[in-house]
Amino acid sequence: MLGLCGFFAVFGSGGVVQLRRIQAQQAETENDAFVLAQRNGRLRDHLQRLGTDDAYLEKVVRERLGWIKPGELVYRVDRRD
Repeated sequence: MLGLCGFFAVFGSGGVVQLRRIQAQQAETENDAFVLAQRNGRLRDHLQRLGTDDAYLEKVVRERLGWIKPGELVYRVDRRD
């Protein structure tokens, strides 16, 4: 009888094995939340700078759209080996 109680304490619902699994899931979820909070902070900063920093806005537009100013030269590098 004692062995059966021990078995259920370790492997039954609410047992040690399930507790360890839940703790691992919680740690993974907390890590995911931390990573997402960091990403949200970077995106929030990016949006704020786009709305208030004209030099930053110009930099982003030029990088993403490939815009150039009159008189500038564009150099394209072929990265194929």
